Amino acid sequence: MRAAREAVPTDAELLKLLEQEIKELRETHDRDHKEWGELIRSAQDDLDAADETIEQLKAQNYNLCTRLDALEDAQRPTPGKSLAPTIPATLDGFEDWCRANLSGAVEVHNRAFQGAEKSQFEDSSLLYRALLLLRDHYVPMRRKGGLDLKKAFDTACRDLGLDEQPTFSGNRWGEEGQTYFIRYGSRKVLMDRHLKKGSTKNERLCFRLYFFWDDDNAQVVVGWLPSHLETRAT
Repeated sequence: MRAAREAVPTDAELLKLLEQEIKELRETHDRDHKEWGELIRSAQDDLDAADETIEQLKAQNYNLCTRLDALEDAQRPTPGKSLAPTIPATLDGFEDWCRANLSGAVEVHNRAFQGAEKSQFEDSSLLYRALLLLRDHYVPMRRKGGLDLKKAFDTACRDLGLDEQPTFSGNRWGEEGQTYFIRYGSRKVLMDRHLKKGSTKNERLCFRLYFFWDDDNAQVVVGWLPSHLETRAT
């Protein structure tokens, strides 16, 4: 019994053990706090570097767009002479044509290529001409601004029988679910503008081209063509 009593720690010994445990916990906490602090600072440095890189890339992209505009102006054809690419009679090779003729000004999303593959629209040439309209008139208008470029764009639209309008009026886009959004990079973007011709829903006669303006790259992104996207009304 005496030996058993002697084996039981006294209050003083328990207090000492508790103080030692508290000390070790504090040391562990301080060490972890320091390590986490270093990790957080390192992560913040990485974020700051990434932000700086993004800003540099934006500046470089702006400079490239400016140089491209200057080159296009220098190569602009004289009156009566056109450098417009050949308009194919069918949509065979549509994707290759887009990549060859629209790069740097109009990006055609994979979803739009899928729409073209399913196209029942009778006038295949309008798909090409509408994309060139965006390349040659809408993009310069957005990049440079000015009344003359706006008038030139409006005239080009009339020549093709197209209207360029917001996709929806007011907040109606919220009623259509995800139909009018596309995945672009790491985000979903609303196709808030469209070119239109015809009011019928007959896919052989009705033309629609849905797009949005990408501020970061100063270009148009086409998300769907040439059919009318479904709405609750349809």
